[in-house]
Amino acid sequence: MRSHGPNAPQKPTSAFMYFLRHQCSQSNDLDSLSFNEKRSYASKIWQSMTREQKQVYYDKVRAEQKAYDVKLAEYKKTDEYKQWLVKHENSRTARGKGGKSTKDTNGDADSIDDEFSSKFRRIEIFTPEFLDYNKQREMQLRNLRKEVCI
Repeated sequence: MRSHGPNAPQKPTSAFMYFLRHQCSQSNDLDSLSFNEKRSYASKIWQSMTREQKQVYYDKVRAEQKAYDVKLAEYKKTDEYKQWLVKHENSRTARGKGGKSTKDTNGDADSIDDEFSSKFRRIEIFTPEFLDYNKQREMQLRNLRKEVCI
């Protein structure tokens, strides 16, 4: 789920969640159950309902989605959103393969770590001879596959 910033409008609730709230407000029997038990009970009822019965909840979602789209479009015009977007894009580019940020929590690069990590980035993992050998083997394999028509 993509975020649009800390003060972005909240996304609309799903039709099932509207149904769950309605069930909880209508039935006193559900008060004693945990949330997971309520959800499980309501899920069984929801699955047995027809599309026409569910349509009331889908209509609420559609109306709320239209209002959300308008609010989001207005929010995207604000300077706050533009600043958040720049900050978000910068943080995405600063992330490594594992998804972890290479910067510390203040957003400043740690100069000591950066100095050592730049030295290690220059170390070649594979020798040029190995890379050439590997390319030749890949070409041979590719040619064999062509001959066999795989």
